[in-house]
Amino acid sequence: MTSLTVKCIDGFNGGLPQSFMLEIKDLNSYQEIKSNITSPVPRFSVSSLTPGSVYTLAVYAFNSKGRSDPTILNAAMLRMPEKQLTSESGEYYFLL
Repeated sequence: MTSLTVKCIDGFNGGLPQSFMLEIKDLNSYQEIKSNITSPVPRFSVSSLTPGSVYTLAVYAFNSKGRSDPTILNAAMLRMPEKQLTSESGEYYFLL
């Protein structure tokens, strides 16, 4: 609900060491970067995301010659579960 993991298969590196970057932007405030992570392997884990929010993820590889075109993903975080209350009569109430 508040975290995600991205795993990619790295492609040909052209003989140069490469790193990988994940940029996450909240779709509601697209200009603001929520997270920017660099890794030597194409695997990323992100936590503390907002339940019910939608994020745009850009993943790309880079080395001393430049960077690849980004792969764009959209990720929707699940909302927190509803709270269910029952009365003594057995009726159900839901808080939304």
